[in-house]
Amino acid sequence: MSKHGSPKRYPRVARVNEVVRETLGDELERLNDPRLGMVTITGVDVTGDLRLATVYYSAMGRTGAGGRNRAVIGELDPEQRDDLESALRSAAPHLRAELGRQVRMKYTPELVFKPDPSIATGNRIDAIIRELHKDDPMYDPLLADDVLRAQYRNPTEDAGDGLADNSSDGFGDGEDAR
Repeated sequence: MSKHGSPKRYPRVARVNEVVRETLGDELERLNDPRLGMVTITGVDVTGDLRLATVYYSAMGRTGAGGRNRAVIGELDPEQRDDLESALRSAAPHLRAELGRQVRMKYTPELVFKPDPSIATGNRIDAIIRELHKDDPMYDPLLADDVLRAQYRNPTEDAGDGLADNSSDGFGDGEDAR
């Protein structure tokens, strides 16, 4: 428990990370640099002394030469990646100044931008799943989300047996809790 009697919900650094992420994301939307068009700030790690913030980002890439990118989120080609990194480096002083104006901290951290590795990992997992199912005539990657949605539907939705649960308790038994 803290001095004031209420337990802390999460540590100070996590709160700082979230505030910095939101502030930088909002400020990136205001910039007019076309190289930053589809950039999303996915996470921030601020050091405990508040001197350095590692900012993780993702960006949507253009589709390949065939017009269709097989990745869930299109990865950037090398030219796009270089342009984006250059744009983020040039925007860093402005973003740091805005962070200092909008967020009250002892120090305004230096910003270091890094691509979010989870996007590439997710695309790699998707490619493995597609490879495993490439010979399965029943597998349609466009319908895979619909199948998952059907398996994990809300219990108050139609259970597929013709009997909808119209109860208010959400247990799926058709009876209200009284």
